[in-house]
Amino acid sequence: MSSDLTQALRSAHSGLIANQQALDVIARNVSNASTPGYSRKIVNLEQRTLAGSGAGVQSGTVTRHVDQGLVASVRLESGNQQASAAASSLLARVQDLFGTPEGNGSLAHRLTDWQASVETLALAPQDALSQRQMVSAGEDLSFALRQSSAGVQSLRLEADKLVGERVDEINGLLQDVSELNDKIVRNGAVGQSVADLEDSRDLKLDR
Repeated sequence: MSSDLTQALRSAHSGLIANQQALDVIARNVSNASTPGYSRKIVNLEQRTLAGSGAGVQSGTVTRHVDQGLVASVRLESGNQQASAAASSLLARVQDLFGTPEGNGSLAHRLTDWQASVETLALAPQDALSQRQMVSAGEDLSFALRQSSAGVQSLRLEADKLVGERVDEINGLLQDVSELNDKIVRNGAVGQSVADLEDSRDLKLDR
């Protein structure tokens, strides 16, 4: 009878300890609810046996509650959004270089002026004023073309530099992911929780 009572108390004690550990994890979940990259953790409770009989409960490894399919979709859409934002930013700056058709200083406006001066000169090839206007319009157009070309080349160099910086960053992130993968495998092999390591890896992958 005493042995049965002792076993019952031990089982109850194991339940209290396991639930205390679960409460600790819940407290971490609440306190980190707004922490970037943190995912909700779950304590997996396991039945404990002794000589083939139930001997209470024990807490297993702490795992994450993550929808991997949803995470993959978010990453894909985020990548598409960032690509569109990068292209839109550069194209907007190219638009600034060429100007809008209605702008007096735009390339399109100067091309129109030059074309009009050529058509005017064609009607009176010997007219000195028409000749000077065509030359002046041609010089304006040539200046605008050189200016636009220089601006595009500058943007191209800037984009190439940015791509190089991002490639270096990606290579560094891939190295970090590789190291985290090794740690996850090692810790998982000895039964340790890898939930926090997986969170860190997700942050690298999201970046």
